[in-house]
Amino acid sequence: MTLHLTIATPGEVVVDRLPVAVVRADDDSGSFGVMAGHADLLTMMRRTILRWREPDGTHGYCAVEGALLVVDGGSDVRVSARQALRGERLDTLEQEIGAARERELETAKHERVAATRLHAQAVRSLVAHLKAPSADGDSYA
Repeated sequence: MTLHLTIATPGEVVVDRLPVAVVRADDDSGSFGVMAGHADLLTMMRRTILRWREPDGTHGYCAVEGALLVVDGGSDVRVSARQALRGERLDTLEQEIGAARERELETAKHERVAATRLHAQAVRSLVAHLKAPSADGDSYA
């Protein structure tokens, strides 16, 4: 008896593998494994690397963030994640994750700078408007 593993994001199905012998992952309670015949399970995973082994010994890896893992009927493992990145080797996947996080941090930094500039521009505009003379010649400030 084997497992059917599906990992999906809102935009794509990242992994759809059958047969799978074992799936390993981590949640807030620690590391766990799922084999065929496992009891039904529902767990949240913040950030983890799912690992699986196929019956022929082939290993697979997928980094997920903001994921929900469901084991159904002892043979179906479904993972729904906000983000998922599949890799053939664990070491290269970790490098890809690091590079992706760097890109996310850089994007967030640029977004904060842009938001700060917009805020400053809005404040300057309000101050200029309040200092402008009214119809009777008085300024608001």
